[in-house]
Amino acid sequence: LIVLGGDGTINETLQGIADPSKVILGYIPTGSSNDLARDLHIPKEPKAALDLILRNAAPRVMDLGRLTYLDEDQPEESRLFAVSCGIGFDAAVCHEVGVTPMKKVLNKIGLGKLVYLFVALKQLLFLKPSSMTLLMDDNKKEEFSKVYFTAIMNQKYEGGGFKFCPNASPSDGYLDVIVVDGLSKPKVLC
Repeated sequence: LIVLGGDGTINETLQGIADPSKVILGYIPTGSSNDLARDLHIPKEPKAALDLILRNAAPRVMDLGRLTYLDEDQPEESRLFAVSCGIGFDAAVCHEVGVTPMKKVLNKIGLGKLVYLFVALKQLLFLKPSSMTLLMDDNKKEEFSKVYFTAIMNQKYEGGGFKFCPNASPSDGYLDVIVVDGLSKPKVLC
């Protein structure tokens, strides 16, 4: 399966695959941020990315994250992700970037990544931190009082090239967690 698009297109593609372990996915990055391509060193030039796929030059096994959630009066749902999933600031930015007409305009003139900066600055002006309890796999609880965002990362980059988790690896069997609590320094939990 060859996907032509950006990180959002990859995310939507994953939702339609019944068993990802039985699919070989080729990716030609044409989105505005292309964080997955950045982390996997896939060329930006579409022809070069296609050539990489056709030559089967660098096949990789990659972890996928699964977000499972409950919505009021709805059955449990889940979604796969290749790059990250988050709550708070980063999720608000990703949502707004996905619906703003500014993205199409900036993409047409080759400045699509700037939409992330504009939206991020806007979101920072209005974002209010909240408290959060994070329960890790080992049942260790982490308490936070002024959370701006939390991201679960499978890759190093998110949001157009921001390196949130420099040690994240898409093939180590782990997801990395970053919590921005207050604005003094982020806490990275692995």
